[in-house]
Amino acid sequence: VEGYKVLATSNSNANVLKQSIKEDGLEGKIIPYDLDLLSVASISKFMNNLSDKELPNSIIHCASLKPVNRSVEEASVKDFEDQFQIAVGATQTILKFLLPTMRENNFGRVIFIGSQYAQGRPPKNVGSYAVAKTAMMALAKAVAVENGHHGITSNVILPSMMETNFTAELPPKAKLLAKTEATLKRFAEPEDIFSLVKYLISEDAAFVNGS
Repeated sequence: VEGYKVLATSNSNANVLKQSIKEDGLEGKIIPYDLDLLSVASISKFMNNLSDKELPNSIIHCASLKPVNRSVEEASVKDFEDQFQIAVGATQTILKFLLPTMRENNFGRVIFIGSQYAQGRPPKNVGSYAVAKTAMMALAKAVAVENGHHGITSNVILPSMMETNFTAELPPKAKLLAKTEATLKRFAEPEDIFSLVKYLISEDAAFVNGS
């Protein structure tokens, strides 16, 4: 977004992120960091190392683990715990550091990239993923209710399946079914989501909260 300095974090694709920033000529505007969102200690260390001037006034949570192809019966407790940590625990830990400054400045934007699986009917064998995304929605609403009067908004975007590296390994039949069930008969593109993020992070969306 024009005028913003972005702190971008990645774990497994950190080198890809850095290369993309360089190729797009965004060095200095997007600052890449390596961060393991599965580790509360890693997150806390990262946030503690940021100076007060570096603390962002907005957070866009779009990190996710690939759905584990296991039924609820077959999935392990760790499958559920890892999905929950990425979807909920990581953001809650980060917000512990950001919310005090957001309240002081009377401005903050918290945007979650969720999944249609949290509202609609999820496919079989992605229970741990769907449960975590549903919990993410509850967290977003809690943040909205508790902080809206401080000029802080919290909202969730629920895209259908997106055309990204994340879905590249899905079976062709699964992709075809997803397109068939989509109202626009196509996958969402990253640009579709970015336009919503750009709006929600702006002053124009000051009254949009808890959606």
